[in-house]
Amino acid sequence: MQRKKVAEIFTQRFNLLFPESVDKIEMTNVSTPLTVTRYIGSMGGSLLGWIPFSDAVEPLEAEVKKSGPVLPGLKNFYMAGQWIHGGGGLITTASSGRCAAQYICYDDDKKFTATEP
Repeated sequence: MQRKKVAEIFTQRFNLLFPESVDKIEMTNVSTPLTVTRYIGSMGGSLLGWIPFSDAVEPLEAEVKKSGPVLPGLKNFYMAGQWIHGGGGLITTASSGRCAAQYICYDDDKKFTATEP
C-alpha cells in the first residue's frame, strides 16, 4: 500500500515538471530494500556495489581497469553488472553492460552501434 502511495506522489510531481507526460506513464514500480534483497540478493538491500578501496575487492577492480570486463584465460567470458565497477547503481550497471557489449563486438570484429529502443 505504501509503495502505491509513493508511486502516486512521484507520478504527480513528475507530471508537474513534465506536463507532456500526463497520461503517458504506462507502468510504475517502487522497490524497497527487501525487494532488492529478494531479487538481486544484495546484502541489506544495498543498491550500490562494493567500495573500490576495500582490500578484498581491489584486485578485481584493478584487473577490470587493466583488461576490461574479461578475465584473462577465459575465452568468451565477459562481466557486467553493478559489482564489476565500484559505486554501483543503475547507471553503473547499464554502463558496464554497454562496455561488455563493446568488447564483444571488438573481439568479434564487428562495429558496435547503439540505438534507442
